[in-house]
Amino acid sequence: MKFSGYIIGGLIGVLLFVSGCSHRAAVDTAAMEEQFKEVEASIKAKADKAVATVKSGDFQNALTQLQDLTKEAKLSPGQRQVVQDVMDHVQKALGEATSKAGSELNKAGNDLQK
Repeated sequence: MKFSGYIIGGLIGVLLFVSGCSHRAAVDTAAMEEQFKEVEASIKAKADKAVATVKSGDFQNALTQLQDLTKEAKLSPGQRQVVQDVMDHVQKALGEATSKAGSELNKAGNDLQK
């Protein structure tokens, strides 16, 4: 019984490792950077922080920051759209990373059963 606990722990470790490494998918932020070049300093700071977080691959935090940015009343429709586009790409990349991690976990589980 102790051995199966180690296997489960190992599989969880593999899942966390793979999902962490998979977050390096590229999300294009150039349009967002262009839209936020000349805006109020506080909004630019939020946009720059969100872009940096996206580029670092920390997609969970990036989504939170992007959602926070959409709450700014002073955003133009174009700025709102570009933030939404980046959010869509981040969600897609996050979904792909999660799917890949799940596949890797299934493969690891199958390999252990052999």
